[in-house]
Amino acid sequence: NTLPSSSNWSSVAGGQFGVPTNYNVVAVSATSGTTAAYANLFTANTTGVATLTAWTAATLPSTGTWTSVAYGFVNNIPTFVAVASNGTATAISQNGGLTWSAGAALPSSANWTKVVYAEGSAQWVAIANTPGRGTVAAYSVDPTTTGSWASSTLPISANWSNLVWAREFSQFVAVSGDATNASANVAVALNSFRSYCNAMGEIVALRRRANLLRRLNAQQNPRHPVFHRKVRHGARLEVAQNIRQKSPRREGQSLDH
Repeated sequence: NTLPSSSNWSSVAGGQFGVPTNYNVVAVSATSGTTAAYANLFTANTTGVATLTAWTAATLPSTGTWTSVAYGFVNNIPTFVAVASNGTATAISQNGGLTWSAGAALPSSANWTKVVYAEGSAQWVAIANTPGRGTVAAYSVDPTTTGSWASSTLPISANWSNLVWAREFSQFVAVSGDATNASANVAVALNSFRSYCNAMGEIVALRRRANLLRRLNAQQNPRHPVFHRKVRHGARLEVAQNIRQKSPRREGQSLDH
């Protein structure tokens, strides 16, 4: 299908909204402006073939060079997040790309090149070149106006252009390229979320602590199997102590006399 206007379309993303059969696709443009578009992908019951509906124009909340858009979740709500270069602007859509609003500002003005959602950890991450080589990155659990982005630092100063999250290995892979400088063509695999986002270690620790507290609290419930084991064990110990106290053994006395 033809996009609704002639533009420098730079990024596309898609995801489910509402029922599983409602899959929306959005696109943003790097031509300075507010150009965006959305379409719906559905499977016809008669043919079983996925079909993309006609694209519809949409308007981003501010003029910018919109470079990347990603699909994910904010507080369990399906969400599209877009970033732009030459500034701190972000855009949010939570209705499948039909309407957009301003999101939380990125922590610094940079040429933001890519935003991704880390499925399984509920984190949004963006990278940038500054322009030129840099280490600029940012992360957020809530990129809407009620949340915020925090700055992070990539391990190598480079022209970072793209990023992907590999959920199965809990790794990001970021790449950089420079047509005139071979040393700037690098790729890095970040072995843990914490190595990329300093807050992740604390988040994991808090989740583990919360899970432990839930298990301990559950064990205090009289209906919980562990509670009954503890009660039976405590009763056996009390009976044994009572027997020893009622039958004191005299020094030198045999137990089988």
